[in-house]
Amino acid sequence: MPLRTVTLQSGQKVLFNKDTKEPVKSSPSKAIYTVYGVDIKLTVEPPIVVLDEEGYSRADTTLRYTILPSEYNAIIADIDLYAIDDSGNEEWAGYLIGDKTQGEGTGVFVAGSYFDINMKYEAEAVLNRGTDVEIKSGVEIKTLFGTKIKRTEIPIAQIRVLNDNEEVINPSEGDEIKFSDGSKEKKRYHIELKSRVLTEKCDNLTGKIRVMDIDGKTITLEIDGQTIKPQDAGYFPAEY
Repeated sequence: MPLRTVTLQSGQKVLFNKDTKEPVKSSPSKAIYTVYGVDIKLTVEPPIVVLDEEGYSRADTTLRYTILPSEYNAIIADIDLYAIDDSGNEEWAGYLIGDKTQGEGTGVFVAGSYFDINMKYEAEAVLNRGTDVEIKSGVEIKTLFGTKIKRTEIPIAQIRVLNDNEEVINPSEGDEIKFSDGSKEKKRYHIELKSRVLTEKCDNLTGKIRVMDIDGKTITLEIDGQTIKPQDAGYFPAEY
């Protein structure tokens, strides 16, 4: 069978005339490609993840990502979690599957998720994992010791209540904080805030402490049929 060499331009097709055997070419056309410069913004809500006495989160933690430009549609979106120890050694600690591949999406660590209070945690959004067009929200930066990936921090903190005997008051085990005049060492309490991120970044930390009942109301006392504040009865205040 005779062979013919035909040079085609972009988008052209060719057929052969059955009588003349000459090639018949279609008109050329331009191939148009849409090229994106993609960026990913990642934030943490709430800004501080509060843990209970055993290291479990007290509320849902939402990792919210925004894919820019908004018209770009990824194949898949994930959020990787990394744990970093005191020496700066990091390890991959799992991932969340994002709920959207275009625009704004979220991944959620539900209340009761475990975090090690002695570690620091960072998150990184990943688009199109494992493909030639994999994109990450982390940015490579230069340091005195080389390069590292700057990711989004997940600040964790643990608030513990201790008495004068350095015993941890654990409500989940039936311990109860009671008002007193301070004469009993087991009824004098201390608030301990533990967090690597807050310790390293906060020169000064202020806040408000309230002792509340199960309904979220500030504690008051009933004495002789009257509702009064604890400090008005010679006890320590319920709010500082």
